[in-house]
Amino acid sequence: SHFCFCFFLLLLCTCNTASETSGSPASADTAITNRIHVFYYTWYGEPKTDGKWMHWNHTLLKPNGANAGPTPYHPPEHVASAFYPVLGAYSSSDPVFIQKHFEWIAQMGVGVVAVSWWGRQGGDGQMEDTDPGFTDRALTVLFQEAEKTDVKIAIHLEPYPGRTPSTVVEDLRHLWGKYGTSP
Repeated sequence: SHFCFCFFLLLLCTCNTASETSGSPASADTAITNRIHVFYYTWYGEPKTDGKWMHWNHTLLKPNGANAGPTPYHPPEHVASAFYPVLGAYSSSDPVFIQKHFEWIAQMGVGVVAVSWWGRQGGDGQMEDTDPGFTDRALTVLFQEAEKTDVKIAIHLEPYPGRTPSTVVEDLRHLWGKYGTSP
């Protein structure tokens, strides 16, 4: 299925596996096609860039599926992910990491990155109270790095708190005004 193939490509681009320790995908450059999409989350933060860990220590995603209790994750060593990122726990706002991700994505032939976006001031329950607009700021970095490749960006508008038909119209105007001429 396309979903499984795209998910595999995303994992290959960003995560360390037993057979890969060099920090880059093992394949040669592949022609980019818009028929292959991957999903990309822009909610990761780390203290050097963002002042704190965000989502690497997710309070809701527990290994056993339970949502109660304190987070068992303690980044940078232990993160809320089934796979540890090759480059380590990074910030979605750090251009050095995002540039490398987009290089890998392009090398794999992926033509479109569907980006999770929580609105201009929204968040997912872990960000809106402490860092509103984080994914909006991170989106700017993604567009800057995408412009250096032939990879295009599609935005997935998440169900942020307070989202209404009117705020969606405002969001679309904001996105078009800021990124309408970008890939």
